[in-house]
Amino acid sequence: MHQKYLEIETRFLEINENALKDKLRDLGAKDFGEDIFEEIIAYSKEWVDYKRKFVKVRKTKNGIFLTYKHQEFDTVGDTEEIQIGVDDFEKTVDLLDRLGFGHLMRRQQKKRHSFELDGVMDETKNHNSHRIFEL
Repeated sequence: MHQKYLEIETRFLEINENALKDKLRDLGAKDFGEDIFEEIIAYSKEWVDYKRKFVKVRKTKNGIFLTYKHQEFDTVGDTEEIQIGVDDFEKTVDLLDRLGFGHLMRRQQKKRHSFELDGVMDETKNHNSHRIFEL
């Protein structure tokens, strides 16, 4: 069984990360702690022109996941996400390569600190030397 999400993502740059974390804790947010994860993002040849569809393989402290994401329009709440658990990161990347996704792959690492408040996931991320807060 896969998980299907509707993702609404808002980013705030140049935040005071420590003050934000303290405020979330003060409000009663559940603190999931930090995670450093590795991911591969890949496009198929057919998706190159659209660039709003991609698959990724992500290794986190909670497991390894294969995710399909599609943002058909550039509007809030428009990103479809389907995620399944897998048991081998490198074999999953190899499978994507053999299925034709290999010509446009990018490997990256991110650091994330996650909270949940009133059913909403909040995350601070260090990505490309920027501190980002996402709702």
